[in-house]
Amino acid sequence: VHYAGEDPVVIYINPSDEKKRSDLEDATRVHLTVSAEDFIGGVRAVIRSRNILIDNSFKTQLRNEYDKFMFLGGDGIA
Repeated sequence: VHYAGEDPVVIYINPSDEKKRSDLEDATRVHLTVSAEDFIGGVRAVIRSRNILIDNSFKTQLRNEYDKFMFLGGDGIA
């Protein structure tokens, strides 16, 4: 949130974490939005005025590791 300065930030949590939303908002003092998409966990944030997506979701991290594995052939040798 500090990174955005005065620009509005939308922080998304996974739908499975909706029950924790109130506690998370109390702990962080930040409004959280429940995502329409299940991203398996983690958070995503959007700063629309700067066209920035901060994607710290498990789904994206898993996809990135999968892509590295497939590119290297699974044995780490290119």
